[in-house]
Amino acid sequence: MKKRLFFLCLAFIVLPAAGFCESIFKVNGQKLEEGGSATLFKSDLEASKIEFEFHGDNLSAVEISLDGGRSWETAKKEDDAFILRYRPLRDDKFNPVLLLTTTDNVKKIYKTNAEIVYCVNKPDEAIALCLEKLETYYENQKIDNFINLFSSQFPDRVKFKESIQNDFYNYRNIRFSYRVDRKVFDNDYGGAVCDVYFERKYENRDGASGSDNATINIRFDKEDSGWLITGFRNNTIFGSSLLTANSTSAGDASASNPDLKISSSDISVTNTGTGILTASISVNVHNDGNSVANSVKLKYYKKVTSASGIATDSDFVEIATKTISSILPGSQESAQTVTYNFSGATSVTADYKVVVDYDNLIAESDETNNSAVKTVSLTATVDLSVSASDIIITSPYGTHTVKVTVHNPGTLNLTNVSVKILFKYGSAPADSDVLTTTTVSSISAGSTADTGEFSYTNSGPGTYYFKAIIDPSNTITESDETNNQASNTYSI
Repeated sequence: MKKRLFFLCLAFIVLPAAGFCESIFKVNGQKLEEGGSATLFKSDLEASKIEFEFHGDNLSAVEISLDGGRSWETAKKEDDAFILRYRPLRDDKFNPVLLLTTTDNVKKIYKTNAEIVYCVNKPDEAIALCLEKLETYYENQKIDNFINLFSSQFPDRVKFKESIQNDFYNYRNIRFSYRVDRKVFDNDYGGAVCDVYFERKYENRDGASGSDNATINIRFDKEDSGWLITGFRNNTIFGSSLLTANSTSAGDASASNPDLKISSSDISVTNTGTGILTASISVNVHNDGNSVANSVKLKYYKKVTSASGIATDSDFVEIATKTISSILPGSQESAQTVTYNFSGATSVTADYKVVVDYDNLIAESDETNNSAVKTVSLTATVDLSVSASDIIITSPYGTHTVKVTVHNPGTLNLTNVSVKILFKYGSAPADSDVLTTTTVSSISAGSTADTGEFSYTNSGPGTYYFKAIIDPSNTITESDETNNQASNTYSI
C-alpha cells in the first residue's frame, strides 16, 4: 500500500457510517452495514484482490485507509462508484476508514466501524490437517510432535503429556481412525468446535488385543503459529491412564473441578460513545471451584426490547466472543470490554446476555450457573450551547460583522442546526429584530462549529446589542434546553 502520511492541520468532519446520506459501502460486491463484519478467503477473491467499493453523493475523491489512518490509498472512480482493489499478502484484519472529499472541497472522515477478516486458507483445511497429524503422531508414538498440536494454553499441558507418554509405554501397534460428526466455526473463523469420533485398536504389553472409542468435543483456535487444540472434553482415549479432571475431562462432575459462575451483577453496561450511542459491556467471571480454569471463552448477545431510531430484536443476537486466559480457584477475572454501536439510535433498552464456556469444554462441578442476563437502558446525550463569548463581533470601519460559535457537548453528531442572530442599535433586541437565520450543516459530538459572518451598516457611536438563539424552533430535543441563548454587546 502506498504511504501518504498527513501532517497538515486540516479540519475534518468526522461521521459514523450512518452520518453520510445516501452512502453505500461494499466489500467484494456485498453491502457491509455500519459496524458489520465479513470474512474472506483467498479462494473468494478475483485476481487475489479485495475490492472496496463506495457510493456517495456529491463526491470528487475517496481515499481509503486499512490501518487506522496511518496510510491511505486513492480509490478509482468507475461509473458512479469509487473502487479500491487491494492485494493482501497474509492473514490479516482490516477496519476501513474513508476520507471523502466533496465537490465543494469539504473533507469528511467516514468511519465504517466494520471489521474484515482475511484468511489465506479456509479453516476446514487447517482443522483436517491438524486431525491427520494427531492420528499420525499418536500411531507412531511421536510424543513431541503430538503435544505440539496443543496450545500452550491447553489446561495442564505438562500432565497431559505425561499421560500420553504413559499410553505409549502401555500400548503398541496402535491403529487409529476418526470421523468429524459436527463442526461449528466462530463468526470470525478464528476458532471452531468439533465433535470427533475416534476408534483406537492396540496391543497391550502382554500382547493382548484391545480397542476403545469415544466422541471427543475438541476446541481449535487460530494462534500465531497456526491452528492448535485448546480444549478437550469427553476424552477417554488420549492419555486414558492418567486423565485429569480439567485437562482431558471425561465429563464427570467432580469436587476437584473448577466451577465458573456469572450473575447479572457481574455485567456492567455503560454508554461510552462519542458521535454514536455505544454500549460498553464489562464482565467479571468467578471460579468457585477447586482447580484452575484455563482458556475460559465467553459469548456475548444483545436483544433490543425498545428503542428510538432503530428496530427492536425478536431474539438474542450474538455480538462478540472473548477469552480469559485463566481463573484461579476462589478468584475472579475480568474479560476484555466489548463495545457495540447502536447507529442512528438516541435511546435503547436491551437485554445483554453473557454465556461462559459456551462450547462446554471445561468440566465443572456445577454447569447450571454459566450464563446471566442484564437489562440496561442507555440514552444518548443531545445538547447544544452558546455563551456570550461565542458571539464574535468585529468592527472594520463603516461595517460590523458578527458570527456565532455553536457548541455540541453531547454524545451524538448533529446536522442542520438552526441559528437565529438578533441585532439592535441602542437597546436590547426584541424577537422581531432579526439580523439573519442561518444553518450550521453539521457539528460533531464534543466539538464546535461556526456560522458564517454577517454584516450590517455602522449607525455611529453607541452600543450595539446582539443575541444568538440556537435551535430557535426547538426542533431538537436536548438534555438541557436552558443554554441555547446568549447575548453580547459592542460599543463605539
